[in-house]
Amino acid sequence: MAPQIKVALAVALVFVFTGCSAKTETPNGVYDIKGTVVALDTTKKIVELDHEEIPGVMAAMDMAYPVADTKILVGLKPGDTVQGKLKAQSGDYTITSLAKH
Repeated sequence: MAPQIKVALAVALVFVFTGCSAKTETPNGVYDIKGTVVALDTTKKIVELDHEEIPGVMAAMDMAYPVADTKILVGLKPGDTVQGKLKAQSGDYTITSLAKH
């Protein structure tokens, strides 16, 4: 095989593999969230959840989230199993609903 063909083939392979690489995009939308309440702070409008994986958004983890309204936290306490909705927008996450499960 001629050296020029080998170089052209190598360059073509680089473009093919680079073009096929996974692109990371910031998820936007509303997603289901399920987990356990670890802590909550109505003054700061924050709930800490130990939640399951949210496919396409994030792995299972323990994380504090702001809530859209403190009414979402009424009746909840640490240890409660909950499910609700998580709004993702430009890398910011907000709990928009949450209820005991």
